[in-house]
Amino acid sequence: PMAIGAALGAPGGALALSGDGGLSLCLGELATLAEEQPDMVLILMNDAGYGVIRNIQGVDYGGRKHYSNILIPDVGQIAASMGLRHEKVTSVADFGHALARAQAAKGAAIVEVDMVAIGPYPAKFPGPPKLAQ
Repeated sequence: PMAIGAALGAPGGALALSGDGGLSLCLGELATLAEEQPDMVLILMNDAGYGVIRNIQGVDYGGRKHYSNILIPDVGQIAASMGLRHEKVTSVADFGHALARAQAAKGAAIVEVDMVAIGPYPAKFPGPPKLAQ
């Protein structure tokens, strides 16, 4: 939502970065993006769920994972239904070109990065700091 406002107010538009789980909380904003058509590119990191939460659960809870695999809709179909430009990339090498194409055209676009196709995180990372017990 804030990126849409920034894109409407900033010369040259804006970039937004979201995960698929986070975007699921803001699907209604895609309708605003489609209607207003600001010069904005939404970079969507799609790992088919709450990947950061899965990682934290793997590090902090011995690999037990709960409530981090959620249903993620097909973003390409949603984009098509709203008239939003969409491109899905499945390799790191293709990302720069896809982003350049999205930024070159006027209006809104989604560049979806298929994190499942790219592969797992190269390193596990801990979650937020915890109070000592």
